[in-house]
This record gives sequence, C-alpha cells and structure tokens, in this order.
Amino acid sequence: MAEYSEATLAAFRVRQLGEIFELPGPLALRASPAPPFTHAKVVSRTTVSARVLLSWRSTTQGDLQALPKEYEARWNGCVQDVVASALLRLLNSLWSDAGVSVGGAPVAARACNTQQLGAGACISAVAPACASLSELKRRFTKGDKSERVADFLEHQPRKLLRLASTTAAYLASSYLLGVAAGDGDDLLLTNEGELYRMDFGCLFGSGRERVAGTPVESSLVWLPRAITAALGDQWPEVQQAALLAFRIVALMFAPSPPPDSRRFSAWFKTQSALLWLESALSLPITRFVSGLAEAEFGAVLQRADCNLSKKFTNFLHDNFGVRNKLLLHRSAAPDLHLQGSRRCIPEHWFDEGEPGVDRLVWALGVDAWYLATCVLVCLCQRPESCTRLLRKLLCRYFLLVAHGGDADVQSNVSRLVVNMVQHYSGSVQFWLGRALALDTHRHCLVRIAATLFDCGTTWDEPSEFGDVAVLDGSSSLEFGAVCAIARLVLSADLERVQPVTWRDVAPAADFEREIVRHSAIRAVILLLKADNCVFSDLLTALVGGLAGEKMALAARDMPADELFDIVRIVERLAKDAGCSSEVRAWARRCLTTWAQDHDQDVNRAAVCAIACAVEHDCCEVRLWARSFLSGAAWGMDMRSPLYAVARMASDQEPPNTICVEDAYIMTCLEEPHSRTLLSAAMVAATSGPATTVPSTIDACSPSSSSSSSSVPMPDMVALVPGQAPAAAMGHEESSRLPCPPTPSASSGTGASAAASVAAALAVGEGQDSAAELGSEVAARLS
Repeated sequence: MAEYSEATLAAFRVRQLGEIFELPGPLALRASPAPPFTHAKVVSRTTVSARVLLSWRSTTQGDLQALPKEYEARWNGCVQDVVASALLRLLNSLWSDAGVSVGGAPVAARACNTQQLGAGACISAVAPACASLSELKRRFTKGDKSERVADFLEHQPRKLLRLASTTAAYLASSYLLGVAAGDGDDLLLTNEGELYRMDFGCLFGSGRERVAGTPVESSLVWLPRAITAALGDQWPEVQQAALLAFRIVALMFAPSPPPDSRRFSAWFKTQSALLWLESALSLPITRFVSGLAEAEFGAVLQRADCNLSKKFTNFLHDNFGVRNKLLLHRSAAPDLHLQGSRRCIPEHWFDEGEPGVDRLVWALGVDAWYLATCVLVCLCQRPESCTRLLRKLLCRYFLLVAHGGDADVQSNVSRLVVNMVQHYSGSVQFWLGRALALDTHRHCLVRIAATLFDCGTTWDEPSEFGDVAVLDGSSSLEFGAVCAIARLVLSADLERVQPVTWRDVAPAADFEREIVRHSAIRAVILLLKADNCVFSDLLTALVGGLAGEKMALAARDMPADELFDIVRIVERLAKDAGCSSEVRAWARRCLTTWAQDHDQDVNRAAVCAIACAVEHDCCEVRLWARSFLSGAAWGMDMRSPLYAVARMASDQEPPNTICVEDAYIMTCLEEPHSRTLLSAAMVAATSGPATTVPSTIDACSPSSSSSSSSVPMPDMVALVPGQAPAAAMGHEESSRLPCPPTPSASSGTGASAAASVAAALAVGEGQDSAAELGSEVAARLS
C-alpha cells in the first residue's frame, strides 16, 4: 500500500491539468461513500498541493463515475494535519460515548478526514462552501461587525444550534490539544453553521506565538466576539458543554486508569494513541497534559471573546497585513517528522471502537516498552499475581506472532522475551524510586497499583494456545497501563531525582529479578509444550536469540519440581527428530549446561536425561549422549555419581573408595532405573573420549540389545549435602542395601571396580537378574 501511495502522489504532481489517468493502485478514502477510486483528473496545482477529481469504474455499465466534490493532495508539512485530524476523531468518539451535547445537538469537531498519502503527504476533501471569520469581517457593511456571523447564518435556529455544538467542541479541543490560537483566517464557518479550524501547525503547546518585543503570548482559547454575539443566550450552555467535554477527555488523557471500569477500553485506546505520538513524533504530550486544569479552562472560557493578547495581535493583523513577519515573530515548532521506521500513522487505531492488541504490535518497538512492562508486573501486590500477569502478556504476544506472520513483530517479541529471561538488573527498583519522588508520577502509579488490586488479574493459563481473542476488560486495563507507564518513562529524565522508598506502592519489586525472569521462563515453557506447527518459526527465532547456556543459567534457581519439568520438556526437544536442528541443538546445550552445574540438585536430572539417550534409536542422539558422558567423566571432578561409574569403567587406576560408594548408593537408590543408568555409564565409558566416534555405537544400538530405546527420566533422590551417601538414608534403608565393594590394591583397575559395583547391585536385585546384569557388564568391559 505504501508504494501505491507514493506512486499516486507522484502522478498528482506531474500529470497534465485536465488529463484523466488511471491510478497506480486503488485509492480507498475514509468516510467516502464511493468504492476505492481508480482514476483521477488534476484540476489545479500549486507548488505544494493539487486539487483533483477522483472517479471509479462502474461494475455494471463500465463507465467512469465521479463524486461531485474535489480532493486536495498536499506533499509538504502534512504530518501535523494528519495527526490533528486523527486526534479530533478520537475526541469525537469519547464525547459521543459520553453523550455530550448542546440543546440536543452532539458536540463534535470537524475532523476534515485528512488521510496520509505516503510519507509526509496527505489528501482530504475540499471543505464545502464556507468563509473565514476575517473574510466575513472585511466584507460586512451592514453596521456592527459583531453581527456578521448571525447575519451570515440568516439567524436560523437550526444553523445557530449547529454553531453552538461545534463551538463547544472547538473550545475544548483547542485547549486539550494545545493548539495556539490563530487569527480570523484560521477559523472557518460553513453555510450550515459548522465552526472549525484549519492550520494545525502547532500541537500540545509546541508553537506558542509571541509578539516581538512584548511579553504578550497568544492564548490557547480564543473566540471572536461575533460568535458569542450570535450564540446569545446559548453561550452559557456552550461553556458548560465545553467544560464537560474537557473533563471527559482529560480523564482519558491522564496516565492513570479511570474510576469506571466500563471506560477501560476507551482509556486503553487513548493511552496507546498518545504513546505513539510521543514516541514517533517526540511531542511533549504527558508534560503538557499534566499542566492542564479544569479551573484554568473555566477561567479561560469566561474571557474567551475578550482576551487582551488576542486584541493586540488582531490589531496588528487587521492594520498591517496577515502575519507581517516584521512585526509578528511566530516561534512555531518545526514540522513534525516520524521517527525511526514508523513512517505510517496508524490512523485506524483512532477510529476503532473496541481496540485489539493485534493492532498494538508497533509498541513492542518503543524503547520504554520493556521497562514499562516490568514496572506494571511489579505493581501487583502479590508475587503470584505478578507472574500470572506477565505470562498472560507474553502469551498474547506469542499468539499475535503465530497468527500474524509479521517478521518484525516476531523479532520484537523474541527480543522482549530474551531480555526478560536474562533479567538480572534492578532497573524497576531504580526507576520506581525516582518516579515516585515526582507527585505527578506517584499519583498515576499509585492509582494503577490500586486498580490492579481491585480488579484483579485473573486469567486461566491455557493448556494449549488458541486463536487471538478480542481484549476483555481486564486486558484493556493491563495493556492500557503498560502504555501509560511507557508514557511516564518517556516524559521525564529521572537521573537527577533523589529516590524515595517504593515498597509501599510496589512491594513485589523486592523480587523483581525472580518475578520477571521466572515468569518469562514459564511463558517459554508453555511455548515449548505447545505441539503446534504455527509456533515453529517463533520458536526458531527465540532459540536463535536466547543461547541454551543462558536459558539454563536463568532457570537454575527455579523451584525443584518446575526445574525437573523443564528438563523433561527440554529432553524431549533434544531427542525429537520433528524439531528443527536449531531447536535440538539449543535443547542439548541446555541439558549439558545443567549437567555440568556444581549444584547436585540441578545436575542430577540433566545427567539422567542425557544418560537415558545413550541407546536411543537415532544415531545422532546416541553419539551426542555418549560423547558428553565420556568427556564429562574426566572433566567434571565427580560432580555426579554417574560420572564416577563412567570414569571407573574406563580408568586403569584403582578408584577412590568414596567414588565407588557414591556410584553404588546412587544406583541402589534408583532401584527401578538402576540397570538403565548403570548401562548408560558403561556404554558412555567404553565409547571413548568425546573427541572420537565411539566404535561400539552399532554394537550397543537397540537393534542388538534387549534394552528399550526410550527410557523415562527417573525422579532423583536428593542426598543430604556434606554426608556420605549411606548417611543420607535412614538406618533401615541403609541396612537393606548390599555391602558395596571396597577397592584395594588387589581390586585391579577402575573397570574391575565398576564391574564389582554392578555385580553387587545385581546380587541386591535378585538371582534372576544377577547373571543377566553381570554378563551385560562383562560385555561392556570386554
């Protein structure tokens, strides 16, 4: 669509006047009753704009049909007008939902429906028959010029009522959007009584006028005396409607949730729109809105038609020409430019009644989004609510990526998850301590925390992912809060602010590292467990940015039951031929990192998972498992009893007594799986170093062995640290174990000692299995 817009704009600039030509692509305009336009004719052109007639080809008769109105395409400094038009439509929707009216006529500002057409260009319908207030003043010759508006509208009640409703919208929108009051040439009045403004070059107080050599500044609200004279007795009602309109929008503009939960959806839409404007256009919206006050606006309305500064500037305008640059210096802000890659304004977002999070994907690229998400999570009162909320947000992102297919969104989601899995800093505590020192920030954060506590963050974690759902009320609150906090992050530099305590507002931030990191890991596990091909691309991108070693280190302090569950899931991926090679390699790096950990509670499950793969059906899996165990037996300093067995089986020196006891007790404690683990150790040990290809792979494959090809990972029994293996058990348990072999000078090599361990274990298991296990061990060591 972008290339069509650029090509269409180029055609408007170079085509001959009066020539009917076919557009490069269909041009669909908002609020147009016609189908997408296919042809155009340039009526007139200036250096910065062109007026065109648009037409489309009839599907029944095949001839061209056109609307009886002209459109104006402009290609210079149009970002302000597009943004202002979108903001006015947003305000109109808020006022319409609240039912703001004057005399039964709804309060609404004319938005002109200016639409973006390529980068920095726009197109809009030419205004209907209208006149500016200055033009009416110049041509009025019937007496008192304050009667010119009523005379233009022929004193008709219908037109005057329309004037009243649009005047209330004009006053409220001018103050809320910080549009510096212009002059009579900027205010237009249609024949139907609709009052509206043109020229939105300054937004949110960024371009206040100042008369050269004087302290007089232009006000944000100004109304010609002719308007109030035409309104007559309706003027007080217009003022009250303008105050109500301001109150409604100010509540939505504030970065704190509204008290009525039914307004969460509108608040979410407003916060996301303002965040886009602040991040893409660098507008000081949050700082400007925080300075607005209802009392000030009420006082401004009382003197809207008798402002001293406007009288002075109007005198200069009327007597010395339109905006004479020698006498009037306009310190207007420069043209707005879109930052980074956000070249298109998401105008659809301002028009949607019920926003969906699928339209919020651009926010993932905002620099403040990551910190804002972590801050929101920590604002929950209880750690369990924090983890549940973060999993909810991340799972929504996973669904968006899976069903959207956008590479940029996938990259942003992967980067967000990777940063959270590796979250070790105290960035949330640092920012909260300084943000709460500012009264404006503290009020918003306290309000967000209280609303989260009152409304809750209930969400049933799915057993499997489904389709992207429309946001419910709870999600609107949470995503709106992330947008609001991101606005706070962007609005102020807190480096020099003296920090204050944050524990009374966000006590869960004490566990910031664990909450963010563990919640992100749990979300990743949900993704790993999802047996759905739509997540394959996302999973590949995720493991590409998150090294298996870093994932293993981040998860090592998870609760034991969760860590064992993660190991089982990763073990399945490491052996699953249906996964991509990147995912399998990633899973194996996770397992090997855990298997080399100094903590026995961490490495046991991983070692057993690898040991269970030494006789897997797949040759690649067998080679990986045997190579790792044979290499780890020599390099891991006996961190696992299984390493001890493998090392003894290939060592030519008499082993240490403690090593033999460790290996023996470990296999005895794991009685249901002792044959599997001991066999794995023997296979790995007799397969040679990790740098060589085992010569016994084929001989030890399941096709030539009676053992099963896939063995479930056993539940390990933790030994008491600092005690001998036998001391970690009760007297009755240790008395039932066969006596372990005691290595001595006559015990021979480590292989013989390993065989002795196996033989003793066989005796403990019973006569039937003794001969079978002994022959198997002998075959392994021969």
